[in-house]
Amino acid sequence: ATGRVESGTMAEEKKYIKKKIRPGAIVLADDDTAILVHYELEGQMYAADGVTVVTERSNATKRIKVKTIGATTDIEGLAAEIVDKCKLIHHSKIPKVEGLLRDLRDREAGGGVQAADPTPRRGEGARTTTADAPSSSSAEPPAPVVTKGVVRAVRGRKSFYDEQQPVAVAVRGAPTANAPANTRRGTAPKPSSISSPAASSSSIGSKRAGAAPAAAAHPQPRDEDPTSPTLRQMEQLAIAEDERVLREATAGGASMDLAYANARVPSLANVKSHAEDLDDYLERLYDDDMNARVDATARIAALARRVENLPMLLGHDTLVQTLARVLREEGRKSVDLATNVVSVFFAFSNYSQFHPAILENQMGDATMRIVDLETKRHDDRLETIKEQGELDEFTERRLALAERKQDRLLYVCFYMLLNLSEDPSVERKMKKRNISVYLCKALERRSVDLLVLCVTFLKKLSVYRENKDAMKQCAVVDKLARFVPGQDVLLLATLRLLLNLSFDEDMRKSMVERALIPRVVDLMKNPHFQHVSMALLYHVSVDPGTRGMFAYTPAPKILLDFGLQVEDLHDAPELIALAVNVTTNAKCAEIMCEHVVSGPKRERGFDALMRRGIRLRDPLAFKVIRNVARASDDARRNFTPYVVDLIRLMKEEEPGSDLMVEVLGTLANLNCDALDITETCQEHGLLEYAAILLSPGEVDDDVALETVMFVGSIVCEFNAQHVVDCGLVERMYTLMSDKKEDDEFVLQIAHAFGAMLRCEATRERLLRGTQVVHYLVDLLQDTNVEVRKCADSALDAVMDYEEDWAVKIRRLKFESHNREWLDATRDGPGDGDVDGPDGYRYDPYHEGPGGGGYRDDEYGDYPDEYRESPADMGMYSPGTVLDNPQEYYGEEEEEEVHPAAWATAGTAVRTSTTEPHSFAPWN
Repeated sequence: ATGRVESGTMAEEKKYIKKKIRPGAIVLADDDTAILVHYELEGQMYAADGVTVVTERSNATKRIKVKTIGATTDIEGLAAEIVDKCKLIHHSKIPKVEGLLRDLRDREAGGGVQAADPTPRRGEGARTTTADAPSSSSAEPPAPVVTKGVVRAVRGRKSFYDEQQPVAVAVRGAPTANAPANTRRGTAPKPSSISSPAASSSSIGSKRAGAAPAAAAHPQPRDEDPTSPTLRQMEQLAIAEDERVLREATAGGASMDLAYANARVPSLANVKSHAEDLDDYLERLYDDDMNARVDATARIAALARRVENLPMLLGHDTLVQTLARVLREEGRKSVDLATNVVSVFFAFSNYSQFHPAILENQMGDATMRIVDLETKRHDDRLETIKEQGELDEFTERRLALAERKQDRLLYVCFYMLLNLSEDPSVERKMKKRNISVYLCKALERRSVDLLVLCVTFLKKLSVYRENKDAMKQCAVVDKLARFVPGQDVLLLATLRLLLNLSFDEDMRKSMVERALIPRVVDLMKNPHFQHVSMALLYHVSVDPGTRGMFAYTPAPKILLDFGLQVEDLHDAPELIALAVNVTTNAKCAEIMCEHVVSGPKRERGFDALMRRGIRLRDPLAFKVIRNVARASDDARRNFTPYVVDLIRLMKEEEPGSDLMVEVLGTLANLNCDALDITETCQEHGLLEYAAILLSPGEVDDDVALETVMFVGSIVCEFNAQHVVDCGLVERMYTLMSDKKEDDEFVLQIAHAFGAMLRCEATRERLLRGTQVVHYLVDLLQDTNVEVRKCADSALDAVMDYEEDWAVKIRRLKFESHNREWLDATRDGPGDGDVDGPDGYRYDPYHEGPGGGGYRDDEYGDYPDEYRESPADMGMYSPGTVLDNPQEYYGEEEEEEVHPAAWATAGTAVRTSTTEPHSFAPWN
């Protein structure tokens, strides 16, 4: 490769005293096999008088002629040679030159310059440097763009939908901040870590758009369906998050990462100052030269760095007032001046006793004004970068240095405000000045120290709802997602802030949309992040729709391994709470059961968990086991060898204990076609045990409720007569009247009645000895949908087995659904009760023989012929077996009635909204 200067005569003919060259764009020549390097030449020379110095600026171009290039050309070696010989090209532009050489080679292979594509390739426009893979053939296509069928890793995060074998891909994005040349071609550097917020400031631009090494997707369960909606949803979220990060990196000036990392700002640690010269420093604050004032404030700030000098500085007659005035009047003119002055007050703010002096001089207001100004300057700078597109190296260095100085100023400003916010009244004033908005905007910057400070400040503010709502409007979760995973200190602060925000439902949805679940699950393995990551995942798992996503992460296996290692689960509340929530999903419970626990025994996870629960009698472990029993028939089969041990463990416990309740609930979930435990329970006397528990006043409500659920699940034709003999029917019916205001009891009792009405012995006892039918009809008007469904199902069971009751139930359903119409046609409502024939009212909770019924004082003279039906034995009501409403009220009724009014209860006409049922609403 040879080069010649096309416009270099200007520089050769004129003799400059001093000249400066600013490199510009690097492009291909349209009419030749050459690379053009544009640059700006700024030179100073003497005028004709020989005294005056004149500055001239001119644009020039250097043409680098590439003699031969073909399929066998070493692109990397040729690019390195060009950069080495041409002083106008910085070594960081090697990937750019390589891309241009590949374009030139492809153009020559396609027919010369006339075949060149006029559309610029990606990477030749506005500073979106590509990371093309090295090629060895002229026909090789450009590096592929990431698509959903490929295993990708952006910022160290993995994908979950693997339609094909993992392949290495080059992600088109901005280069990393501190990456060498080979790194910018596809290999990402290892992430650095910081030990404290006070560590040296470094750039996180590489986390914004860098590509981490491609990693394999999480192993999927053996029976996983690749078309699972949950799995596809997670993959779509991951792809959307990757595209968003790359798009924001390109738009946010990610190409300046390298310049930002190389920018150096003078430190106050190198400034020498003496306390006896303080008055001289104050005198220099009135100097007209800005550099002198900056130097004076720097020396005062250096004095404030030493704690022993603070009382002397604060006790000075005019120092504090003078610095406050200088900041208000001159702070806009110089970032260095503002930084030095605020640093002095920041040193004071580290001690609460100095806060009044800061507030008296209105430094809080002045600092907020500086934050507002610098935020606007930053927005303007981003707009300038976006408008100018390709930036030359000099402009990049200049902007990077300005950003470095601005980050240092914002750091001391925010830190001082954080110290002052110890006073709630001061914090309220900051809230009125939109401090949360400024902090959220600062999350887009590169300085790690500043980011740690902003996240910490936001965590403090997030405990108040108003601040949390302001963060939601600023889409703070989207900004925080790029820090997970990340550097240790920043990552820990981010997780704590996300934990505070996760109390809000909308925030939790945003976290799921940003694909944070798999990334936070991986952090559970790190001891530094275990507690906060588990707590965050627990909050996310509160929403039932997100629990299925945990099945496509290692979460179930990790939780099981950790749970078996903890001796007392009460010491790990986050762990057990997350495990309980996750195992409510059937897929997660099955994965946990099939997981092989590491150790000498290599036993299945379910067996290890069950043995641990029985050995330690741990009620928290049995909460997980109970969820497993409810998962699926395959999961229930695992309980076959442990049923007798569970029964023995429950009967040994004191009635009402936590362990007894959980084991009873587990047994209630086990009975199914895959695992029939009815005979085992009868052999061990569990029906008699349940009858004792349901005796009035014997146990608390939670134990009674679990017992009702157990009876409802275990009753069948095999033990129906034994259920009657134990007195469970009467006890359930009595409990119905006692707990009629508790919707949970109402639902479970209605379910148990439905099971009993499907068995002959219990059905005969209920229909002949109780008013259960009228009770269930009354529940058809309950406000709870599930209660109405359960009651209707139980009535259908009666109608399937008892033809005599079918007509009666249809009539009762008609009355229940059309009660208001019946009241209106009878010229008077029935006082809230279900009306019977001739105006008699039914009270399902009327105390008397057999429970509810028509009241004796209103029904004593009812004709005996209505009692001839066998279905009416043991009841006060004949059941209203009339065929149509004319038989209710006689033929003289002239009111026109819609024909649909004669329909059955399922199609009954309702002229208005019925009165709400007396039961409490479902929680």
